[in-house]
Amino acid sequence: MSEIHLRPLDPDSDRELDHLCVFSMMTLWESRPEMRIDPSLLPDFGFEAHRTLYQAGARNPKHRYLIALDAEANIVGHSVVVIRHDRDETPYGYFWSRYVLPTARRQGLARRFLREAVTWFEEQGATFAEVHIHVENTPLRQLFESEGFTVVDKRTERWTYQVLRRDL
Repeated sequence: MSEIHLRPLDPDSDRELDHLCVFSMMTLWESRPEMRIDPSLLPDFGFEAHRTLYQAGARNPKHRYLIALDAEANIVGHSVVVIRHDRDETPYGYFWSRYVLPTARRQGLARRFLREAVTWFEEQGATFAEVHIHVENTPLRQLFESEGFTVVDKRTERWTYQVLRRDL
């Protein structure tokens, strides 16, 4: 595979925003088995709901949207991270969404996205980073664990997921 270039999403590009939305939906489809039903039954799953959400956040300085482009400028992945605040108003980094096309996987792109996010979290003054990973998504959990994240909780709200955290 050719070299992959990471860069921020252009908030004025409908093409890039549309890819982000589709990839975000694909992330949910692949990583949450309970989503593998008729997605129209879930009002917050559809394309327009995603587009509205991401369009609003694209210009927020506490959100960071990265896309990965191959040598032909095809978008092959994305990463969305945000700065949140805990109950004590302490800022922390949160991994919102990430996706890599199957043809671009197993080449270090997800790790690059993760490391870029951690660096940005630190620049933003975050004291820790957190990610929620579906209990069946073992490869993603292993990636985060290899970068120093540990499981700190398991939750069963809308779906069953593990909370992983790393101090920064």
